[in-house]
Amino acid sequence: MGGHAEGFETASRGKWSHAEGMNSIAWAESSHVEGNRTEASNVAAHAEGADTLAKGEASHAEGKSTEASGQYAHVEGAGAISSGSASHAEGSGNASGSNAHAEGYKTVASGGYGAHAEGNTTQATGIAAHSEGRETVASAQGAHVEGYQTVASDAYAHAGGSYSKAQKHSSFAHGYVAIASAQDQAVVGRLNKTNDNALFIVGNGNRSNWAKSTAFEVLADGSAYLQTQGTSDNSVMINATFNKYQAKDENGNPVHGLASS
Repeated sequence: MGGHAEGFETASRGKWSHAEGMNSIAWAESSHVEGNRTEASNVAAHAEGADTLAKGEASHAEGKSTEASGQYAHVEGAGAISSGSASHAEGSGNASGSNAHAEGYKTVASGGYGAHAEGNTTQATGIAAHSEGRETVASAQGAHVEGYQTVASDAYAHAGGSYSKAQKHSSFAHGYVAIASAQDQAVVGRLNKTNDNALFIVGNGNRSNWAKSTAFEVLADGSAYLQTQGTSDNSVMINATFNKYQAKDENGNPVHGLASS
């Protein structure tokens, strides 16, 4: 009823559907296909390109060998899949979470409620997680990773740089093999020694042999330790008191925002 087919071996099976091109089929009511070997099998679905499938209600598939199987899903690119409700995949990504977005090369956004993966082989598997860069993994709710082979594995954690890991709730690791192993901990630099009692750590390990070392750390009780003699095994506790008078430069002029000890 009211369907329209044109081209070579196309079929308009649904009411008010439209098929054009070659070997394409519009199966459902108000569906639309165009191109070569495309299919739209749900109400108001649209498939175009080559070997594309629009299976979800009001879904849209375009490009080459793409599939939009989620309700209101949108997929584009080559080999991409959008199976989550209202999800979006482009490139060769896979968006399987509700409202998820995957873009780039072999990215995966499987966490629901807005998980986002972009770049090359990145994964956002936690709810509302965000993964970008290359081979990064954000596996917990609200986690964020960027860079190369970084991992954020607990809620609201952030890892950046190369090979860094934010392992606990609200932790932050950024640099080269920076490891934040405690809740609310921030780690920067490279190849730090882990200390679950520290809130802030600066790593200064050796890149050539991956020997771990800590240059500076602040503990939860407010005490701070500074590395001496070139090794983190020799450290001194900082016990400085800052005077409250106004600091001055060499000409005797006030320096705003600084205190002098």
